Amino acid sequence: LSRSWPQCEAIKAAVALDGIGGPDLKPEIEARVARLFRWHIDPAPLGLWIDRIDERGRSVATEVPASIFYHLVTALMQYLDKTGGQVEAFPLPVSESPLRQVYA
Repeated sequence: LSRSWPQCEAIKAAVALDGIGGPDLKPEIEARVARLFRWHIDPAPLGLWIDRIDERGRSVATEVPASIFYHLVTALMQYLDKTGGQVEAFPLPVSESPLRQVYA
């Protein structure tokens, strides 16, 4: 089972530790951000997120907790601050989920 908030906290921890004398964590940060988008953000309806997924990547969430928004925003803001807004392009899978809809 994977929850979105621990993924966010792992991003924040890696961002905080990068560049303070330890190993280069930039690849780890990029991988974690990519995973957050791949499993928790991209497959969700636009503007929402999937809080919980099972070991096969399927959503097991029955709600979208508002408390997760704080974790998402702070993790992604710290990531953007760290990268100076220059994000690495990573390929996102084309979602075929009926949940992913764009409303005009």
